[in-house]
Amino acid sequence: SLFSWEDLLSSSAYPVRRSTGHGSVTADIFVVVTSKLSEGFPNGSYPSGPATYYVTEHGAVFRGMGRHIEQKHADMMLKYDFKLPFCDVVYTFEVYPTDLLCNSYGVSNTPTFLALIACCFVVLSTLVFFIYDYFVNYRQKV
Repeated sequence: SLFSWEDLLSSSAYPVRRSTGHGSVTADIFVVVTSKLSEGFPNGSYPSGPATYYVTEHGAVFRGMGRHIEQKHADMMLKYDFKLPFCDVVYTFEVYPTDLLCNSYGVSNTPTFLALIACCFVVLSTLVFFIYDYFVNYRQKV
């Protein structure tokens, strides 16, 4: 049977829809599809060149052969192997986030700032304890 990657990715590979308190956010992803024959194939394995798809909530769009992704998010790649029954071809899906997806999480410095305040509180409490201990020991010696 013949199928298109656009149809498959449009119907099943769009995972991101979440509520943020300001409405629902949908974010797009890049999916790079490669294929190769199974390891036990008699003539060896011939990997295909990667094909990139841009997947949105409205469908998948073929972007071309090669890895046409946003390179700054390349280290966030998730990899999935997929094999159809009764087929010797193994497909690999590499899923990459887009800027839209990364920006929907609202990166801020608030956690760093709160961690710094907590560390200062611990250091200040320790300092107060040692000053108190010093004065108590000084009073006991007098």
